[in-house]
Amino acid sequence: SVGVADTVHIISEFRVYHAKLGDRREALQRTLYLVGTPCLLTSLTTAAGFAAMGIAPIKAISRFGIYSAFGVMMAFVLTVTMVVAMLSFGRRSGRGATVESEIVHTKGSRILQRFFDAVVRFDIRHQRAILVVAGLLFLASVAGILRLEVESNFLNEFGESVPLRSTTALVDDVMGGTLTFS
Repeated sequence: SVGVADTVHIISEFRVYHAKLGDRREALQRTLYLVGTPCLLTSLTTAAGFAAMGIAPIKAISRFGIYSAFGVMMAFVLTVTMVVAMLSFGRRSGRGATVESEIVHTKGSRILQRFFDAVVRFDIRHQRAILVVAGLLFLASVAGILRLEVESNFLNEFGESVPLRSTTALVDDVMGGTLTFS
């Protein structure tokens, strides 16, 4: 998902710069100057988070973390090479967009822009209320987290009448157990 987000950011900014400048090469340079570092940092932090799972004692989780970290970084490399290379193809116009509507078109429709303008106005007008609601949601989350119980016995997921549960309970009583402790 980080690779998709990087690609969306690059394509979006490229479309704006290409509409303004009319030159693909210059538009690509400005695009990577603007969004290259943020895309790299998001990829690095995501990869670091996955790589941290590499020290997990469970092999499957450890491998998942290492492979995911590698995949995130490969997605970044492919985004800044393949996507940029593909964007470099196409007609090369000699002039940039002179009409505001062409630039607006690259950012989405006027209806979409009006919607986001309204969202910004709402957020600014109600900023304290938004922060209070976010704080209350955070406190509710903390209360919920404190109620969590770690349970590793998968048999508790089955009802009392399920034959698997009653058979396993019998084996536990007669033969010393079916679940191992480590």
